[in-house]
Amino acid sequence: MFTRPLASDLGIAMPHLEDITMFDERMLVDWKGLKKLGWPYSRAHTWRMIKVGRFPAPLKFGKHPGSRVAWRWKDINGFFDGTSPAIIA
Repeated sequence: MFTRPLASDLGIAMPHLEDITMFDERMLVDWKGLKKLGWPYSRAHTWRMIKVGRFPAPLKFGKHPGSRVAWRWKDINGFFDGTSPAIIA
């Protein structure tokens, strides 16, 4: 099973989780941020997981195929915690 490293282990300064309240809705994680959180899979495998509903879908910034994407922090955090509705048993 995938285990997420602590942000402090990666040298990422993170606020205390109880401090993340109203900004939780606005925080985004891009591909580089996802990799820093310890995501071990490639982009292709990640997109396959999104397609079958096993990983949260990102927000897309643009209509063309190469536009940037980012995930909501609450969706990624919920996925890592096992509380995300995107996880199919």
